[in-house]
Amino acid sequence: TKSHTHHGHEHDRSELRRHSLAAFVLGLGIHNLADGFTVAASTEVSNATGAGVATGVLVHQLPVGISFAAVLLALQTPRAFVVKSAVALGVLIPAGALIVVALPAMSDVAFGVVLGAASGALVYIGAGHLLPEVHSERSTWTAAAVFPLALVATTLLFVQVLGPE
Repeated sequence: TKSHTHHGHEHDRSELRRHSLAAFVLGLGIHNLADGFTVAASTEVSNATGAGVATGVLVHQLPVGISFAAVLLALQTPRAFVVKSAVALGVLIPAGALIVVALPAMSDVAFGVVLGAASGALVYIGAGHLLPEVHSERSTWTAAAVFPLALVATTLLFVQVLGPE
């Protein structure tokens, strides 16, 4: 959502605000739909796994909601738009879950491909967006070391828990 903003005209700022807001809400919509997919797909592993993932998504949605509110507040978004967007974004999680439930059961190979794609997207976001943001705030060796260590630890945990059949 970066753009050429040095003109300072009110028209330019309102256009930037509108385009930034649209991209932000669309991105959160896709994110929430994926959360719903993840919750429903995790129940295919086991009910306990599904409950754990659903709890993780719920906990994860708290800071997402706070970020959503902060951005809309900073952009001085009208209250009606805030309410409509919040409701629509909230509905997308169960909608994503219902889509997965409505689809026929995936083969193990297809499930592995989808899981690998989701994992790759998460690693890409972490390495391509979050890690550079951390370095722009405070560049330390600790910040550089935590990401690969967390990635390796998570991989080992999943290999241990899911393991070969």
